[in-house]
Amino acid sequence: MEMAVQDFHHLTCSIHLVLRFKDSQGSSARAASSVLELIGSEEVEAIIGTITSPEATLISEIEKTTRDMPIISLTSSPSILPTYRLPFFLQMANDIKVNIQCIAAIVNYFQGRKVTAIYQDNNDFITGTVITLLSDSLRVVGSEIDHHLCFPPQSSVSEHNGAIEQELRKLRSNSSRVFILVLYTVRYLDFREG
Repeated sequence: MEMAVQDFHHLTCSIHLVLRFKDSQGSSARAASSVLELIGSEEVEAIIGTITSPEATLISEIEKTTRDMPIISLTSSPSILPTYRLPFFLQMANDIKVNIQCIAAIVNYFQGRKVTAIYQDNNDFITGTVITLLSDSLRVVGSEIDHHLCFPPQSSVSEHNGAIEQELRKLRSNSSRVFILVLYTVRYLDFREG
């Protein structure tokens, strides 16, 4: 993003963009809180980030000034909730349904009939929806989710590292040889042991 801003500054001299970065660490509450904090302390003209439609809706309900503020989302969360109340919400990433159908097509090409879905339990609507979309797309190509490996929320990862490693080791004895990592946070990308 910083390089894009530098390019923009080289092309135009009249407008100066300043980026303010906040890390939500995969938490919807932190994402909303960070946006509200920035709006309260800075002169914000637009929001760019991995903000989902439900998070943008929540932010606009709490802070009315964001209703006319461009929110550009780089996330590929499913477009489940109507965004008609957020006329300036723009989702830049591909529709996740298309991505999931591509995954199902790849599974079908390699004749994988049973797969293991690995995901993080965020206890949210999006996680359940993505798993349902995956299951439906696999069913269309004659495959199915044979095993669900659901890890605890990110906040409790440090407490369950041993349990996570144990679950990953169990996958070695699983009859399914196809593993689909569905939803994760950055901390989960560091499970080299499995």
